[in-house]
Amino acid sequence: MSFKSCVKILFTYFSITLIALLSSSSFGELEEVVVTAERIEADLQEVPMAVTALSTAQLDAYQIDSTMDLTKTVPGMVYRKNTGTASASNVYIRGFGDDESRLTDPTTGLYIDGVFVGRPYGSLIELVDAGSVEVLRGPQGTLYGRNTIAGAIKVTSRQRGEPGAKFVISLGNEGYKKVKAHADFNFSDTAGMSVAALRTESDGFVDAGEFGNQGGKDVTAFRAAYDKSFDNGWGLRLSYDMAQDDSDPVPATPRGTYTTAANSTKEYVDITDSDGITAALTGPMGEWDMSLLFGTRSIENYLDGHIGCRFVQSMDQEQDSLEISGNRDYGLVNVTAGLFWFEETMDYEQDYCAFSSWGADYDFKTEQTAAFVNAKWGLTDALTLTTGLRMMQEDKSMQATDTNNLKIGAFPVYTCLFGGPACTGLLPINDNNDKDNEDFRVALDYKVNDDLMVYASFSTGSRSAGWSSDSLLRVDQEDLETLELGVRSTFGNHRVNLTVFDSDLEGFQQGVTREAGFSRENADGTEFQGVEFEISGMLSESLSYFAFVTSLDSEYTDLDVGQAQSFLGGNAAARQAACPSAGGLNENPDSWRRCAYGLALKGAPEMTWSLGLSYALTDSLVFDLQGHGADETQNLTANTEFAKTDPYDMWDMSITFNPSNAPWAIKLWGKNITDQAEAANGNGGLVYMYDPQSYGITFSAEM
Repeated sequence: MSFKSCVKILFTYFSITLIALLSSSSFGELEEVVVTAERIEADLQEVPMAVTALSTAQLDAYQIDSTMDLTKTVPGMVYRKNTGTASASNVYIRGFGDDESRLTDPTTGLYIDGVFVGRPYGSLIELVDAGSVEVLRGPQGTLYGRNTIAGAIKVTSRQRGEPGAKFVISLGNEGYKKVKAHADFNFSDTAGMSVAALRTESDGFVDAGEFGNQGGKDVTAFRAAYDKSFDNGWGLRLSYDMAQDDSDPVPATPRGTYTTAANSTKEYVDITDSDGITAALTGPMGEWDMSLLFGTRSIENYLDGHIGCRFVQSMDQEQDSLEISGNRDYGLVNVTAGLFWFEETMDYEQDYCAFSSWGADYDFKTEQTAAFVNAKWGLTDALTLTTGLRMMQEDKSMQATDTNNLKIGAFPVYTCLFGGPACTGLLPINDNNDKDNEDFRVALDYKVNDDLMVYASFSTGSRSAGWSSDSLLRVDQEDLETLELGVRSTFGNHRVNLTVFDSDLEGFQQGVTREAGFSRENADGTEFQGVEFEISGMLSESLSYFAFVTSLDSEYTDLDVGQAQSFLGGNAAARQAACPSAGGLNENPDSWRRCAYGLALKGAPEMTWSLGLSYALTDSLVFDLQGHGADETQNLTANTEFAKTDPYDMWDMSITFNPSNAPWAIKLWGKNITDQAEAANGNGGLVYMYDPQSYGITFSAEM
C-alpha cells in the first residue's frame, strides 16, 4: 500500500472521528450489535477482528437479496459470477479469492446455520429466510478451519417468532417476478416450526436471437425448521433447505448459443440443485455450554454451453459434517474447544468440443478431522489476550478416467506442456494428496475506556491442496500469515472503526494461462497490505447511515519464469505489451519475473467504497439509498487490458410506505439506477458482471 493512500485513510479516520465526537447528540443511543465471530456472543465493538454484521432490517433496506449483494456492504469484498454459470461465484476478500469454481476449494468459507458448504459451486445463494449475516475478514483458520483463508460468511436463518405469516410480492422490468413467504407455527409452549419459500423469475437482458433473452433468473427455494426445548435446558433444531437454480448464465460471446460438432445450435443450459439437512443440539453439560452440529448437503450441476466449441460438464457433490464443541468460563479465562469431522465426495465429468474431441471423468474424495481450542485470558479488567490453535488432518484422493479416447487429445501441445495424461496415455490416474496442518491465532486487545478499544492480532490460515482441472497436476496448499491492527470506537451515535493489515501468502493457487492452454499452479510468494475504514450510526432520529473505504496494495513477490510469462499475458505479444519497459524480454526471460512482481492481482482493486443512507421522511415513509464502487479491477490472471473492468460506481434506492400500525407496506425500488454497465472481457468475449438497471414495486403483508 502506498504511503500516500495510507496517510489519506488515516487522516480520514481521525477527521471523521473528531466530527463524530463533536456532532454526537443525546437524541438516542445506538443499538448493540451482537456477533458470534468468536463462537460466543459479544458486542461487535469488543471483538478483536474485522467483522461486518447485517440484520434482517439492514438486508431489506439495502436490497441484499443474495450472497453476491454482500459486496455492497462489506469492505474490500469483490463478488463475481463465474464465467459461463449462474450459481457459482468468485469471492475475493482483501484480494484473496477463487479463480475457478468447479474443482478448487474456496478461500472464503460459506456457513449456512453453522454448516460449512464445501464447494464454491452453489455458494451464490438467495437469502431465503436470513435472520442475520456476518462476514469475517481475514484468515479464520483457528475457529473455522481450512478454506477460510480470506474470511467466512455466516448466514443464520431467522428464528421462529410468534405464530403468523408474511408474504412479499415483487414485480419489475424485464419480466421480473418474485414471491417470498414465511410462516411460524407453535405446536406447544416448547415446540414449533417455521417455513419459508421463494420463487424468482426474470426474462434476462442479453439478446440471444432465436433463443430469446439470456441472463434471466429462475430460482425456487424452500426452508423448513422444527425446534424443541426441553426442561433440562437443552434444545433441538432440525432444518431442511433446498434450492433449484435454472437461471441463465451470462456467457461469453456468442451469447446464449453454441455450435455442436454437427454444426447445429442449442440453447445454453445451466441447472444447479442443492439441498441440506441440519441437526443442532445445544445445552448445558456441567459447567460447559455444549453444541452438537450435524449437517449433510449435496450440490448437483449440469452445464451445456459454448466455450469455443460445445462444452458439457456435470458435477455431483455430497458432503457430511459433524462438530462437537463447548464453551466454559473459568473466571479469568473463557475457553471454546471442539472436534470437527468432514467428508466430501464429488464426481465431475467434462467434455470439450463434445462429444468428438476429448473428455474425462474425475472422482474426488476428501476427509478432514480437526481439533481446536480458543482461549480468552482476562489479564486485567482492560487487557485481554486471545490464543487459538487448530490441528487438522486432511486426506484427499482423485481418480481420473478417460471418457472420449483421451490419448493425444485435441490439444496435444497443451497437455504435453503440463505433463498431463494425454502426453503418455496414463489415464486412468489414481492419486492422493494428504496434508497435516496447524493454524493459530494470537490477539491482544486493550479497552482504553467503554467506547474505545485497540487490538493487535497475528493469525494464520490455509487452503487445501488439490489438482488442476485441466492438466491434472497437483496443486499444493496455500498458507497465509496476517498481522492486523485495529481501532474500535464509539462516539455517541457513531461507530468509527479502522483496520490495518499486512498479509504474506505462500503457494498462491492461481489459474495460469499459457500459450498452449490453461492450468493451475502455485505462485511462490504474494503480499497484500491494506487499510479498512468504517463508520456507521445516526445523524438524527430520522437519519441512519454507514460508509466504508478500503485501500489495498497487492503484488507478487516470488514467481518462476513460466508463471511470470503467464501473468503478463497468454502469448509473447501480450507479454511485450504488458511490460514494454523491460526490453529484450525474449533474450532475457528472467526479466519477465522482475516485471511481473509489480502487477495487480485478480479481484484486488486498489480502492473500494460503499455508502448507505436510510431516512424516515415521516413516520410512514422511509427513503433508502446505497452506493458502492471500485477502482479498475483485474478479472483474469493474465494482466492485460483485455481482462480488466473499468472503475465503476453503482447506486440502488427505494422508498417504502408503511402506515403506522398497518400490517402491510409498499416499496418502490431501483437497482443500478444509473445503468452502470460493469462488464469485463473474459474468455471468448464480453461478460457482464452485474445486471443492468432494474426497477419495480414490492408489496408485503403480515398475517
